[in-house]
Amino acid sequence: MMLLLRYVAGSGKPSSFDPFMSGLVAGYLVFGRGEQGGVNQQIVIYIFARVVLALAKLLVLPSSDTGSARRPLLTNETKDTIRANAWPVFASVSWAAVMYIFNSYPETLQPSLRSSMQYMYVMVVIVITMATRSLQPKKQTSYLVAHASIRSSYTDDARFFL
Repeated sequence: MMLLLRYVAGSGKPSSFDPFMSGLVAGYLVFGRGEQGGVNQQIVIYIFARVVLALAKLLVLPSSDTGSARRPLLTNETKDTIRANAWPVFASVSWAAVMYIFNSYPETLQPSLRSSMQYMYVMVVIVITMATRSLQPKKQTSYLVAHASIRSSYTDDARFFL
């Protein structure tokens, strides 16, 4: 593909745009057409996540590291602030988004993620329930220990354990 682009451009020399166009066409031909099976989705999501991280790193690299003589977009102070806060913000926003989607539109999540979220909700409810019971005055209490399959609603599972 890159050779074809060089030929079409007429210069015969590589362009910095060639890999992008090659990836665009190959990505469409291999991963973009037809049925998007689970494996293809996982590969594309993996690539997307790695590319976003690389682009974020490019923002905070010194201009000499990128081989560019351009004026930096960000000051060193801004870059240091981003380096110090990028991961906490990214992690927080990711969890906020999954919690909102799980609570409001659970059917849109992949089944494995939805199942994991249901399991986590049940475990959190159990831990909180046990912690609050241990803080209450001691009284004779019997606990039922049972294994339950995760059902469609985490609230049903939580009620089962309460």
